[in-house]
Amino acid sequence: LEFRRVLFRSRMLLAAIAWRSGDADTAWTVVSALDAEKPSAQTRHLMGLLKLAKGETAEGVRLLGDAVERDPYLQSAVETRLQTLLVLEDLDTLSTAAEAAHRDLPDSAIVTGMTGVARALRGEAGALELLQAAIAADPAQPFVHHGLGVALRAAGDNEGARAAFEEEIRR
Repeated sequence: LEFRRVLFRSRMLLAAIAWRSGDADTAWTVVSALDAEKPSAQTRHLMGLLKLAKGETAEGVRLLGDAVERDPYLQSAVETRLQTLLVLEDLDTLSTAAEAAHRDLPDSAIVTGMTGVARALRGEAGALELLQAAIAADPAQPFVHHGLGVALRAAGDNEGARAAFEEEIRR
């Protein structure tokens, strides 16, 4: 049993290294074979990333969703899925997914930020506090300054909104 776990990890590492080295075809071959043998959140996550990199966004988002469904605590899959849903402007799915992720991963600055962005874009309460917490934890993350600008504008703080939008552009 332990030997099988080592082989699984080795093959996942091989696929990840191939992908990061620019050999997406080898990465796909390795990870899809591994997934056929033993589907997991990790295999689906990497498969989703590979599909996104190839521009196959619908399939990439589906695979990331499957990874998160299998393991809602796989932080990198959750964060990538949320950011992709925002880019695709799928606000309904983003809102639902972000709220669930925030319950499961409350210490993730990216999840907190994406939850705040989703709330701000939908005009929901609590956006400002979430966005400020996310920015305090990690001011360099994408989209949060835009969300902060939306929330501040909705609160009537046009100067603050302008500063937030300018900060988003600088990043």
